[in-house]
Amino acid sequence: MVKVFGCRPSPVHSAHVGEEREIHYRWHPYFERKVTVRQVQQRATGQFLRVDGPSGTIISIPGWMVDPLICAEMRIGAPQVDLAALSDLKRLVTPTSVPTHSPGENGIAREEVDETAQRACSDRGQ
Repeated sequence: MVKVFGCRPSPVHSAHVGEEREIHYRWHPYFERKVTVRQVQQRATGQFLRVDGPSGTIISIPGWMVDPLICAEMRIGAPQVDLAALSDLKRLVTPTSVPTHSPGENGIAREEVDETAQRACSDRGQ
């Protein structure tokens, strides 16, 4: 049994270090890609693997993401909408989406150019 003291994770056996594993969690960016295990850690929330990702970066993933049996049972249910949350969102967003200028204005102010500036611009063009 591995004990975790404080916030520091305790290392677990190193049997899987150097082993190539496939990520089976279908919603992970590296889904169906092989990663090399660099370190196995046991934390209070479960086992985590530090792996070399396909892009060469080292990332930490939960150990269950490489378990094909656990990941095969994961499904997304029917979409659910909370009408109260949508009403709150509408209330928050609606006042900010009302334009503060008239429909004929695009919110861009034109700079007034005096004679000196016009002369300077025309001199540069020659």
